[in-house]
Amino acid sequence: MTKSQYLKVITGLFIVSVLLVFIGVLINIPHLDLFESDLIRYDKFALEIDIYRLLLALTTTLVSSFLVLYFGVGFRLILTPVIIYLFLVVTLVYPGITLIDSFVGNTGFISFTGYSLSLIAFSIGVAFASLINNFSPKIEINNYYKRISLNHELNPVLRRTLITFSIVGSIIVITAIMSNNRIAIEAIIDFFRTGGVSESASAVDDARTETYYVDNNMINIFIGYIQRIVLPISSLVLFVDAKLTKNKKNLLFSLAVLSLVLLSILSTGQRLLLGQIFLIILVVLTFFYQVRFKTIFNILLTAVIILVIQTIALGRMVGGTGYLENLIMSLNRVVERIFLTKGVTTYRTFEYFEDNPGLRYGETIVNKFIGLGADSPTLAEKVYFYFFQERGTAGPQSFAEAYINFSMIGMIVFAFIIGFILQLISIQIIRRSVNFFAIVTLAYLSFLFGYGGYSDVASFKTHGAHVVTIFYFITILIVSVINKRHKINK
Repeated sequence: MTKSQYLKVITGLFIVSVLLVFIGVLINIPHLDLFESDLIRYDKFALEIDIYRLLLALTTTLVSSFLVLYFGVGFRLILTPVIIYLFLVVTLVYPGITLIDSFVGNTGFISFTGYSLSLIAFSIGVAFASLINNFSPKIEINNYYKRISLNHELNPVLRRTLITFSIVGSIIVITAIMSNNRIAIEAIIDFFRTGGVSESASAVDDARTETYYVDNNMINIFIGYIQRIVLPISSLVLFVDAKLTKNKKNLLFSLAVLSLVLLSILSTGQRLLLGQIFLIILVVLTFFYQVRFKTIFNILLTAVIILVIQTIALGRMVGGTGYLENLIMSLNRVVERIFLTKGVTTYRTFEYFEDNPGLRYGETIVNKFIGLGADSPTLAEKVYFYFFQERGTAGPQSFAEAYINFSMIGMIVFAFIIGFILQLISIQIIRRSVNFFAIVTLAYLSFLFGYGGYSDVASFKTHGAHVVTIFYFITILIVSVINKRHKINK
């Protein structure tokens, strides 16, 4: 391994160390005592820092990250499914599992040990897939970027089709979210005017909570897919095309559509969805460009700022007495939501299993995959209702779901298998990438396949992998029909 690679490993370890220490410091900020304990989410989570557990978590993170980065992408900065999966586990799930104040108990020991072993098994699966496919990541990724750089042409008919989709989709989204968006903007303006929580914030939060109790109809589902899939994919293809062809008009248009997507999500109060869109943007950029860390930092910083603004719109900083305290509370809630909530929610799944023993043998995965949630509650709904006696969708990460279905051994085997499969997908993407539209679609699918690092086993389906595929082929079909008609007319 070269000095440069050693430096990257050391830098990665340092970043993870700073991240976990930063979370620990935020947990114990003295000024938070100004607020009542029922307003502090960290108190509800009962977290603490155990130095030995922290060092073991850092070692596990270092070893698994090294194996995945070395065998998966050759230390190149391209967000393939395996990189997304690992990134989501070690940043959004593992910290909550590591910092939970129950390690001395049986459940705490099982959850932390299971996740530590699963991370290692996942990375071994990635390495095994690369070895049996004779995959040389550094060389093949370099060749991948060379192929991309030679392909500067987007089919004119495809370009016009995606512009049409963007315009029509934007009109639909604007019509659907206009009233909610106005309320969210009012809540933000009121905060900056008064420093306190607006009455409009309650309306935004109520609209978000209502989604847990009201079944979505086909119209809402259709609008959601336009917002989360059609507009992001279309605008990102047009953005890359405009950058390469230096078309300022199309560049501004694509940025306007992307901004509309972010603005529409702001009014829904769905902070997770907002983070997903930013991650998708980052994935697409790494599929086309050798992105610098400065660019990644700027995107992540923008995401955090918008998440804080959305938290203000939701009024989640209740209890502060002015700008400073409310801003700190908003940032505090964002950090909690990003780094701790999923880990603690996942930990509750282990507690639920201890109180409700009996392996499910794949039942929860099948129910979610084939869509039985309406008649048969999902695992996430069961766990949430068990602890809070109300409906919610905060469920476990896929390793924990494998545990509740197949025990500890099954959890570790699942981690190996998913690492192996995701690396096979990653290899095929790098070896077979072709045109702009296909690459952006594959980048979006990479995000969905890697999203299991944060969500459940069937998350790629429930978040629309089938819709992405259908959208791609329908668009290709439309373009093909138009091209044939042009040839006939000629």
